[in-house]
Amino acid sequence: MQRMLILGLIMTLVTVASGQMVITEWMYSGTDGGFIEFTNLGEVPVDMAGWSFDDSSQIPGTVDLSDFGVVDPGKSVILTEAMAADFATAWGLTDVTIIGELAATLGRNDQINLYNSDGVLVDQLSYGDKDYPGTPRTQNASCNIPDLDYGQTVAQMDWGLATVGDVFGSRMSAGGDIASPGRIVGYALCDYDMDGDVDLADFCIFISCYLSEDYLTDTSCGLSPDRNGFISADADEDYDVDMLDFAVLASCYSGQGNPAEPLCGCRSNVPSVTHILLNGDSITVNGAGVIVDGTTATITTAGTYDISGTLSDGQIVVNSPTAGLVEMILDGVNISNSTSAAIHVIEASFTSIVLADQTQNYLSDADEYVYADPSLDEPSGCLFSNDSMAISGTGALTVHGNSNDAIVSQDGLIIYGGTINVISIDDGIRGKDYLLIRGGDIVLTTGGDGLKSDNDSDPNLGYITIKNGSLDILSGGDGLSAQTNVTVAAGDISIVTGGGHTASIADDLSAKGIKGVVSVVIDGGTFVMDCADDAIHTNDAITINSGTFEIATRDDGVHGDSSVEINGGTMNITNSYEGIEAGIISINNGNIHIISSDDGINVAGGNDRSGGTWPPPPGGGGGNSSYFLYINGGYTVVNAVGDGIDANGSIVMTGGTVLVNGPTANDNNAVDFDGICNISGGLLVGVGSSQMAQALSTTSTQRSLKITYNQWKTAGTLIRIQTSAGTDILTFAPKKAYKSCVFSSPSLQSGTTYKLYTGGSSTGTVTDGLYQAGIYTPGTLTNTFTTNSIATNVSAP
Repeated sequence: MQRMLILGLIMTLVTVASGQMVITEWMYSGTDGGFIEFTNLGEVPVDMAGWSFDDSSQIPGTVDLSDFGVVDPGKSVILTEAMAADFATAWGLTDVTIIGELAATLGRNDQINLYNSDGVLVDQLSYGDKDYPGTPRTQNASCNIPDLDYGQTVAQMDWGLATVGDVFGSRMSAGGDIASPGRIVGYALCDYDMDGDVDLADFCIFISCYLSEDYLTDTSCGLSPDRNGFISADADEDYDVDMLDFAVLASCYSGQGNPAEPLCGCRSNVPSVTHILLNGDSITVNGAGVIVDGTTATITTAGTYDISGTLSDGQIVVNSPTAGLVEMILDGVNISNSTSAAIHVIEASFTSIVLADQTQNYLSDADEYVYADPSLDEPSGCLFSNDSMAISGTGALTVHGNSNDAIVSQDGLIIYGGTINVISIDDGIRGKDYLLIRGGDIVLTTGGDGLKSDNDSDPNLGYITIKNGSLDILSGGDGLSAQTNVTVAAGDISIVTGGGHTASIADDLSAKGIKGVVSVVIDGGTFVMDCADDAIHTNDAITINSGTFEIATRDDGVHGDSSVEINGGTMNITNSYEGIEAGIISINNGNIHIISSDDGINVAGGNDRSGGTWPPPPGGGGGNSSYFLYINGGYTVVNAVGDGIDANGSIVMTGGTVLVNGPTANDNNAVDFDGICNISGGLLVGVGSSQMAQALSTTSTQRSLKITYNQWKTAGTLIRIQTSAGTDILTFAPKKAYKSCVFSSPSLQSGTTYKLYTGGSSTGTVTDGLYQAGIYTPGTLTNTFTTNSIATNVSAP
């Protein structure tokens, strides 16, 4: 390539045979600094020692460029007015050489002159929308010089300003400038993350904007509009992202690590669609890329395939070894197979199943598969892919897995939308490497697990993530089962496992609601769960930040072998063996109600079904110095047959409200701890039997009471504590009979005299037995006492 340079009346021809530095991009003013980009378009490195820059003054040596060092072929370097480190940070540059703090700042109408070490002008560009009307004004947006115009020394009218996602890979800086500093190689229109390939990451970005009625205001769309108001996913520039735009993406899909053609995805490059018509016992194809053999249609190359009609005993096969996306639009299909899967993806870079709008689609596989090679066990599901797959669209899909699973990807599986009904002998929907649900209305009836990801060879895989959507799961096994992590951000989720909490299950059957072996993190969503096993389970850590939960379970409501942390949400556990169990439990916020047949909150580690008898014997085991219950906030109400709170370690309470309706049996306790129970804030009321009742620790900084009654009090009999002046300290109506009460509140003051009443009535507002305000009509005054110590014991009739 060559560029003509004009020096007054002298014309010099410079070739690239031995390396050539040229001006490829400039922005005279920007929030993050104006800049010039120089690029080596030659075939050998260029040593820029002694090279220099000047603007319209045209004086060689004005700005030394020696710090650029040796520039390899195809590499770009940057000269900027900003500090080099700040410029790199603003644009996210890590491997581009930058010279900063340019003193000879560029003006709106100026000139760029590049000199070599001999002071010879190597390249020049005169620009300015005043001097050259109609040419780009590069303020807060750069101009990339088209490669065919490197011979121009004056800015041209057809040169455009940079836009986000253009063919030069332009993007937005931290300060809002738009340019592509450090990049000269163009990017495919569909390479949304501008990493050189069009892969699954780009597909995910596209889907975030897919079918958006107004992507300019849709916050879920991950692309920013250019200066004309279009996003790069809107290939036909009609202000929506639809099937036509998806077809462009399909034509550009290269797969991870495979460079995409920079010109791929140009708005004039819209691929054709191949139509596959199923005719009962025959198949008709209109278009390329499909081989038909009887009632089997094999897709052999990347592209878009619209499939419609009925196939009484046949199969759609995908065997596309070349790079590219295979998109199958199910446009009203009914496919059955008597010997194998209905759809079998043998090989493809990525497969997309699109459910056409307002269509009903049905897939059904064999009761027993017949394999050509008896040693094979794949396909193992009605809709089966060896490679990554996605399901999207607004239509409906019913899948019958009559032999094993229903929908399977041996890599990753993403569901973006659609109404999906699954009936399977074993697992319903399985993505071996990962399963991502971003939307859709999904109903599963399964003999095994509902949703499953089971890669056990890579700690970074084997996870389930739910971003949104509706899930209705009736499973014989786990509702959600992930070998590593389960993460839920939002969605409406209903789960019934193992026949529900009234069912009898074998000791070795896992019928948990949500199970992530490594972790479970819930940031939101609505959950209705009826489980024969733990409702939420992990072998390690559970974190609940938000969400609404209605839980009934035969076992634990929330079980983490190591820890459970609750930072928010509303949880109502209406039936459980133990409500919340873990080695370390932290309740920082949220609204929690627990009903349990054993302990309401149990601080203990490990799997409570490992060995021994089931259910475990009441009362728990010995203490452990590493077991802790931390209560720092929230509102917790417990109704337990066993211990209300059982800490096989210690309790630390700094805030929140805890109301415990504990046991009536003498071998359990309302608040039981083996270490210490330190309270420095919050309200705690615990009632129950008296034989094992414990006073709270004297190492606390907040005062507490332990009241022991000589006689049982019937459920609903008020406990009233007030000052001598009648100020209400506690008015509480236990839900069960009781013979003891432990109480701690910031209202208990040192050396103050209080009165204890039993019975009576109150006109106050009552919530979970706790009265607020109102007028108390006295019952029986049983005691008058003074809180001279941190923990005061009171014996009452």
